[in-house]
Amino acid sequence: MSKSNPKPSVEPTRIIQRMIDRGGGVRAMARAMREGGIVTQMDAPRLESWTREPVNFKSLDPLTKTARLRETTGSQLPLKWLCGRAGCFFVPGMDVFAPVHGRGARTWFDASLRLHELRRVVIRAFLDNPGTQPEISPDEGWIIAKSWSTVFGWIEGFLRSYGPLPVPDHSIASATFRLEPVLFRTTPSWRILVECFAAKKCPSKEDVSVHVGAPFGAPKEKTSGDLRYPLEDTVGKWAQRLPTDNPPGNGSRGPLDYTLAICHAANSLEPLAWLAEESGGYLIMPQVPNTPTRPSRDLLQFWERTMVELAELDASIARALLDQKIEHAELTELQDEWKDVAEWMTGFVARW
Repeated sequence: MSKSNPKPSVEPTRIIQRMIDRGGGVRAMARAMREGGIVTQMDAPRLESWTREPVNFKSLDPLTKTARLRETTGSQLPLKWLCGRAGCFFVPGMDVFAPVHGRGARTWFDASLRLHELRRVVIRAFLDNPGTQPEISPDEGWIIAKSWSTVFGWIEGFLRSYGPLPVPDHSIASATFRLEPVLFRTTPSWRILVECFAAKKCPSKEDVSVHVGAPFGAPKEKTSGDLRYPLEDTVGKWAQRLPTDNPPGNGSRGPLDYTLAICHAANSLEPLAWLAEESGGYLIMPQVPNTPTRPSRDLLQFWERTMVELAELDASIARALLDQKIEHAELTELQDEWKDVAEWMTGFVARW
């Protein structure tokens, strides 16, 4: 089994500088971020400050803030949201799957359970919206997106931990993609933060330190360079509705919004690839069925085809486990069935 990716050696400030260079300079990049519509206020001095050593909390770059949010809350949801909004998926690294290989068939039963849970939340969404033109509400879409991002990362990573599919290198970081959301299309960033901190049960200031006094990735001893999240002020603002929301609130754009704006303005996934590597994983670009976009009245038909693919994968798992072990031919069948599921499910969630 391959080892997981090492912690990134590149400083996040250098990533941002590369994005600025790719975007035509500081002023052009700041303008592109504003015009992208993700952030409405962005000035060149603030953008340029993210390429230098931070002097206070405000000048800390959004990639570091996002990485520290994960460390603080223990949740990968911020990274999953960023990836879903940028047209890709986060997959955990190999070390996540090393312990579960020893559990044998139990792990595949876990995979089957995740598939059943995904089916359940989608069917429940349709039952809640009966009629000739079923729709998926934003709240239901949020639940389905969370479930699908978890299923995708788990099964994709688990299959790759068996082989022979290679773990993708980070050439994805330097490639140019037309960034299109595949998940969380209607989910604002503040909702992500509300859930993360709710699961953490409202951490105190002592729990939310941002360590910048040592090289990135160094052990987190207390240093004079620590910058703490001002929970009642900054983080509290990030986790509120924005003034442009309906109904409006008094929140402010957070690091997730700025990170996504950087990706869109530079037309690059490198910032997300860095965050994924920092989390011990990598990015996967999904394949979507080459079918024309259809109106909402065909959403149920598209799901019916997707459900067939899910059932076929579930049946393949059951057949492979008859002898309590996965042979090479069975693994190949599982990989083929999973490829179909991934394509059709991604196409389904991209339709509302």
